[in-house]
Amino acid sequence: MTTAVENVAQLDDTIVAAATPNGRGALALIRLSGPEAFSIAEKHLRPLPSQPRVTQLCTVHHGDEVLDQALVTLFPGPNSFTGDDTVELSTHGGYLVPSSVIAALISSGARQAVPGEFTRRAVLNSKLDILHKRCDALLLASWMEGYHAVSCS
Repeated sequence: MTTAVENVAQLDDTIVAAATPNGRGALALIRLSGPEAFSIAEKHLRPLPSQPRVTQLCTVHHGDEVLDQALVTLFPGPNSFTGDDTVELSTHGGYLVPSSVIAALISSGARQAVPGEFTRRAVLNSKLDILHKRCDALLLASWMEGYHAVSCS
């Protein structure tokens, strides 16, 4: 049996995770990325967006159960954050809806991503360099204008 950390080395599987923190936020962003991202999404979205990079309102299903309505955007690889086919779903926030959508996507073949796995794939696919990511982290953590200026230079 492999652990989640050992699975990080697998670049040929499809991963899913919330890109926003769980909790009381009004919206949650769920990212699905990998070679089967579009086929997994097709099992749960009605309709599946017909054009890449055009956000479309879709109903998210798990079997006959409606889980939510979401704004969905398809990003075909290699022109995505990770370099892989990617689907981004903006669902309602909280705990129940995002976790239900993620569970449905996992039931269709995606694997729960470990923290940092999307970024790791972006680096390995030459979509992002470590220095750029470090600057992003500084920008997000900045609370003073001086830190903000340093992170953006």
